[in-house]
Amino acid sequence: MDASHLLRRYRSALMGFAQLWIVLLHCWLLIIPNRPVLGAIEGFVKWNGTLGVEMFLFLSGIGMTYSIRKGTIRQFYLERLRRVLLPFWVMAAVNAIDARLGVRWMLYYATGLGSILENFQALLWFIPAILILYMLFPAYHALMMRSKSRTRFTLAMLLLWLCAVILLRETIREDLWVFINRIPAFLVGAWFGEISRERTTILRGRHWALCILVMLAGFSLRKAGLRGFFPWIPHFSFAVSWIISIPLCFLLAGLFSLLETGKAGVVFRLPLRFLAFVGTFTLELYCCHQWVFSKVYGLLEGHITYLGINLVSMAAVIAAGWLFHAAHMRFWKRRAASFWPGIVKSFQRAKSICRKAFL
Repeated sequence: MDASHLLRRYRSALMGFAQLWIVLLHCWLLIIPNRPVLGAIEGFVKWNGTLGVEMFLFLSGIGMTYSIRKGTIRQFYLERLRRVLLPFWVMAAVNAIDARLGVRWMLYYATGLGSILENFQALLWFIPAILILYMLFPAYHALMMRSKSRTRFTLAMLLLWLCAVILLRETIREDLWVFINRIPAFLVGAWFGEISRERTTILRGRHWALCILVMLAGFSLRKAGLRGFFPWIPHFSFAVSWIISIPLCFLLAGLFSLLETGKAGVVFRLPLRFLAFVGTFTLELYCCHQWVFSKVYGLLEGHITYLGINLVSMAAVIAAGWLFHAAHMRFWKRRAASFWPGIVKSFQRAKSICRKAFL
């Protein structure tokens, strides 16, 4: 199997899987915590939902290597901002109004300043984090393309990351630390996106076995980190999450292919289509899922069981994410013809003013 073809074919399903895993982490209430086997499985699935973030970053890194070739750097930036900012701004306003935090708080965090200067976790930390990576990617990609070896360049960047993680452990904020520890997944995604464009990578039996071994080794290191075996790297469990998530993406893509093309393919196509469907509105689902869950939980707590709350909240969260996405797309379809070109013209005017002032 061609690795890049597998990831491209099942990218939406993988994104949907990762986002639903994150939703389970934030919204699933444990229903059988006291049962020795089933409770352990339920807890394992829930608390490892953080791995969905690294899956997102890895797939995003791959996607950026294709997106950056579709137009100019300006178009690349504008498309990223158009895709991400509006849902983030809407949820900033919703949270500010709902919690009565005021316009000042909303503007502080909607611009990303609050996340960078004060607390990433205060409002949808992943959005400003991924925007930072998007903004830096063209320069990073240019350096990678100038290097003689994409692999050696990426290894050098990972070594630089490790040195930064160790050297900054006493000075950096904890919320920034967690973000920095997740950057390798994005870098490896960018590397794989480039090498897959240059040559075909066929996954054979030994490669699948290696993916399984690396993933199991990652789980072992993660467990050791949670038990405090690596105190010299704070939040070590996050630092090794990408070692699990990257091979997991390949294994899941291979599993999806086997299920879809096997004898029982008709049975498995529906859940795969559902995952791919969720994968089309992951951004909006991420932005609204915790707020929607808090409202559903507040309404149903004490009236039905945790299982009932889980089922209702999952349905409500997915429906809200899809509706949010539909509204988002409808806005750009109707307004882009006049609104977005106006923004582009504003950038062009600002650019010409800067040139006249400084050149």
